[in-house]
Amino acid sequence: MNNYAVYIAGMFEDEKHPLFFEIKKFLKNIGWNCVFIKLYDNDKQFGSYSFKSEMERITDYIERIHPDLIVAHSIGGYIATQLSTRGFLFLLDPSLSVSDVILPNVKNGRYDDGKYVMDLSNEFLESIKTCASIEKNGKNIKQGENVFIFGAGKGGFKVAEQYHKNILDSHYFFLADANHDFSAAKDKKKIINLIKKRLGVKSPSRKVSDRIMSL
Repeated sequence: MNNYAVYIAGMFEDEKHPLFFEIKKFLKNIGWNCVFIKLYDNDKQFGSYSFKSEMERITDYIERIHPDLIVAHSIGGYIATQLSTRGFLFLLDPSLSVSDVILPNVKNGRYDDGKYVMDLSNEFLESIKTCASIEKNGKNIKQGENVFIFGAGKGGFKVAEQYHKNILDSHYFFLADANHDFSAAKDKKKIINLIKKRLGVKSPSRKVSDRIMSL
């Protein structure tokens, strides 16, 4: 049986994101399949319909393919708390609250963070206001011993501690000098080394065939 992994991206991330690039490279070298899951199909579509509908789209896809490993970054980490997974789950600086990430950059129905500017639908805005807190979402994850949480930088300890508190038996790590993107080589190495250890990787395996399903 082929080993399979998914990476759930944060806001406006693409496949060139340095963290995903290194994780995919590592997994490919050991013979694993790995697919990138973007939040909304493209950046221009972001906020055009309900955030909850988008979470359902992503979780339905993941639960159909039953990956052996899920790596989720930022808001992707929040989405991963919707899952009932038995595989390994790595949450990389996951968001504590969707509304706290988005609403500070919203004025008169328009999102503007200085880099991305777009109109948001009322459906989207209302849906993020009602997204469940991590205190409730974390209860969905039954096998916490397979959950590994990384907090980054100034607020990372609070993030990792809150997720750990609400996911029974999970493990958490705090990288005080890391930025939210974990772009420094030493931080990416720490994450990949832990993934490698937990997967029990000893040597590269043979190339496996692609079994990526249509998202």
